[in-house]
Amino acid sequence: MFENGAGTVCGDVVLNENYAVPAGYSLHIPANASLSGSGTLTGGGTFTADLSEDMVSLPTDLYYNGQNRSNDIKTRLSDGLTQGIAICGQTFAVSGWTVEVSRTDDLHYTATYTNESDTTKNFTKPITLQQSGTTLDGAVKTYNGETETKDFTASDTISGLALAHPISEGPGAAGHISNKTMQIALNFQEETDRLNYATVMEIDQELAILRSRIEKLEFYVAQLDKRQAEVIRKYYFEEKTWPELQKEMHASSRTLVKRRDDGLTALMAMGQYMEGVMKERIRI
Repeated sequence: MFENGAGTVCGDVVLNENYAVPAGYSLHIPANASLSGSGTLTGGGTFTADLSEDMVSLPTDLYYNGQNRSNDIKTRLSDGLTQGIAICGQTFAVSGWTVEVSRTDDLHYTATYTNESDTTKNFTKPITLQQSGTTLDGAVKTYNGETETKDFTASDTISGLALAHPISEGPGAAGHISNKTMQIALNFQEETDRLNYATVMEIDQELAILRSRIEKLEFYVAQLDKRQAEVIRKYYFEEKTWPELQKEMHASSRTLVKRRDDGLTALMAMGQYMEGVMKERIRI
């Protein structure tokens, strides 16, 4: 709705077609209203919004690195507030908000958004870090020439040693391989086979752990409210976008985001409860 050069979004609006805002006009999204959809806003002058919980998209590319990542997460989220919220192809400026991040455990954090003028608008968002893969720091690494590789074959080693210069140990033609050199090559072959086997076993163990975690996660998700579980499966497992979910599930972005966040909060609670149960069993 536009009046005197200023527009206001009323209610939950789903924009599935492109819309050109008149040049120089402003558009504002007030509290208790939302704008979503696959359409794109063009033109216009300024775009502003009263920040709400459903507008905040948390980063999904943060990994656990063995350290407290509260400050890293806070920096990312604070930058998001400064840069504005991307909605339907436009960046909506927000103001009057701060964010703090607290750590629950290694993988779980909570972001608290505070409105500087009205604390009744405050809200929290749960954050779950991704678990990084196996680190190679401090582990044995193999190289083929100058390139690090896990597929280093025995023939690569022998080929490198076989391209020998004239042997100074005794008479022989250029390219001759002495018994000592061949023994070194065979020793390298055995060591390479051992390293490759160890690498395969390491990968197999990581896959077994990953399968166990996926099965546990699927079990927890199955205990959620049906609508929460559906959003989490489609958003995280099937990697569908919010516009795709809005069309498929016939719900606004605010509703879908709330279902996702409520589901994540419930999953976190279940995980903490199960950890407590396991600790009790160990003490018994």
